[in-house]
Amino acid sequence: MSAAPHPRDILIATVHDGAKASDPVCMGYMLARERLLHMGILAHTTSVFAPDDLPRSRARLVSQALRMPGWKYLFWWDDDVVPHDPEMVMRMHLLAHREGLDVLGAPYPRKRIPIDIPYHPLPGATTLDFFIEGGAEVACVGIGFCLMSRRCLEAMTEHYREELWATDDVDPERREMVCLFDPMFTPTEMTNGVRTRFKLSEDYSIQHRWRAMGGKVYMYAEQGMKLGHAGRFTFVGTFDDIGRPR
Repeated sequence: MSAAPHPRDILIATVHDGAKASDPVCMGYMLARERLLHMGILAHTTSVFAPDDLPRSRARLVSQALRMPGWKYLFWWDDDVVPHDPEMVMRMHLLAHREGLDVLGAPYPRKRIPIDIPYHPLPGATTLDFFIEGGAEVACVGIGFCLMSRRCLEAMTEHYREELWATDDVDPERREMVCLFDPMFTPTEMTNGVRTRFKLSEDYSIQHRWRAMGGKVYMYAEQGMKLGHAGRFTFVGTFDDIGRPR
């Protein structure tokens, strides 16, 4: 039986969409993060600012994180996502550790009305089956509040290195990074003589690449959970919003 997880296993990873002098971090994110750090549930944090675009900034953060020792899970936490109960991070951590999950994201809402949760079910699935207590396998889920294991990121970095490498032009040492988040296209399909394909977001793209390697993606859920997504006001998603018609 594996040892119990330690809070120092988690490295908080935040991409800030702005310059250092005008960082638009929302207060709810700051208060929740500081509460977890103070309680010892989380012990490390790292962040990058987004001088160009999110895919490159996320790739840059992974490159930096993989050079740091002592963590087993990278916790993607966008600075506009606010948990009603910050301690759910620890419950996600325990579930991922117990079940050996490499990608586990909690469903927060898009900034729109009616409330819409960003995830894609598995191909052919009509309902979500929470066969693991607290988690269901999906094709992809938004990563604004998401655990990714170090072994997942290391394996993907090696697998896609030659296909997706680029020089980090922000790094003074001009080191290579692997652009796992580069947006990709879905396969072309024909319907009534009309061809369709879709461009995936950066968070869906990395998960599609992980699944192409045989990995699995899980969406976390618990009764009573609430996650806010701050914009002009805070849009709040709950457990019940997951199963609404999409």
